[in-house]
Amino acid sequence: MPEMHTPKTSTQIVARWILGGMLAFGALLAWLAPSAVVGDTLAQIFGTPNYLPIIMREATHTPSATPTATITPTPTATFVPSGLALNGNFEAADNGTGSGVAAWSPWWAEIAKPPSGYDYAYKPNSFNRECKSGGAAADFVYAGDCSVRVLNNWDPWWAGIRQSVSVTPGQKLRLTAYGRAWASALFYPNPSDTTVSVEMRVGIAPSGNCDPFAGGIVWSGVIVPHNGWQQASVETNAGSGGVVCLFLSTDYRGDSRQFMASFWDSVYLAAVP
Repeated sequence: MPEMHTPKTSTQIVARWILGGMLAFGALLAWLAPSAVVGDTLAQIFGTPNYLPIIMREATHTPSATPTATITPTPTATFVPSGLALNGNFEAADNGTGSGVAAWSPWWAEIAKPPSGYDYAYKPNSFNRECKSGGAAADFVYAGDCSVRVLNNWDPWWAGIRQSVSVTPGQKLRLTAYGRAWASALFYPNPSDTTVSVEMRVGIAPSGNCDPFAGGIVWSGVIVPHNGWQQASVETNAGSGGVVCLFLSTDYRGDSRQFMASFWDSVYLAAVP
């Protein structure tokens, strides 16, 4: 006798479709859930990582950190007290002045070379800050850690550094500084050749004019500080403009050596009663 089949009811058919759909949906989740994006979406939909713990554990990821812009502060120069002057001990490095030290700018003479002799001046090779912490010889620093050095090789030079300072109009001022010269055909620690002509001095322009070759600058007496530090000092009254210009000057015209250097340190500008 033929086997009899009981017709399926509509309810059974719907139930099978629902079950099949759930199985297909579960398989799809199992395949997609390891994706970080899907994992995050599931967590947002279901509101808890307890949904499908194994799948969610695989899907969990650490979000990439959004880079935060780092602002590097511009170093602020710390100036050792120098009276009315700035950075007179040259502890603060060059801030774009070209002199090797903050708050001071370089100057130099350009005098044509004659057919013979050494009565001319070229721009020095370098304007540098010399610091014991950076390996400089202690002999070339008068106080603290640093000094300022101007150097040329073979060709004579006349140059220095300068600074503009605001002061009380008419105020009497005193500028002091310590200088040292070193000229040699040999490398340091050979001593400075005392037969080499060098003149070092400091000056104040009461008008505030920072042209080192202009008239009106009041200069100190000349020091010739081979192999030791000497003080140069000058006094004058500030002009009516309330600004003066300070000069440190070294003149090596007339001689030639492999090394011709000058060092300045401990510059101090004081108001005099």
